[in-house]
Amino acid sequence: MKRIIRLRRTTAFAPQPDDAGFGLIEIVVSMFLLAIIAIAFIPVLIQSLRTTARNAVIAAATQVVSSNIEDARSRGPLCSNVADFANDPSLDSMTIPAGHGVSLRVFRSPRDEPEHRDDTMTCPSDPGAYPTAISFTVTVTSTTDTNTVLAKATTLIFVKAAS
Repeated sequence: MKRIIRLRRTTAFAPQPDDAGFGLIEIVVSMFLLAIIAIAFIPVLIQSLRTTARNAVIAAATQVVSSNIEDARSRGPLCSNVADFANDPSLDSMTIPAGHGVSLRVFRSPRDEPEHRDDTMTCPSDPGAYPTAISFTVTVTSTTDTNTVLAKATTLIFVKAAS
């Protein structure tokens, strides 16, 4: 005798009226809403990247100012050594190695007014004027826009003699 096996139809995979899962439509709508929220944050991210790049340039300019002031102070107690450093044209232009492609222009002058940026530093010729403190200003600007000051500092350097 042959047995006939009957398969019973099950409803395990058929949707039930009390199913509480997510359907395809709900998932697509939630992905669409998430995309709209992400697009809204793109301008904020772009602005933060620009601000980060600008701050990196300002930090590099501040380091250039600080190193120039330390170099001037390290020239010793002679005014002529400080003046030679301040008037050296080979030190006027440098590029930031931070990868932002920004070139810096360095101004060293005895005064900090913008119209006197290119003045040369001279030492007092009267020996009775020494010892004294001479004013030394370092200003760093971008080579593309020399009117925008990125970093600036003025210090007094003690000198004992002219040369």
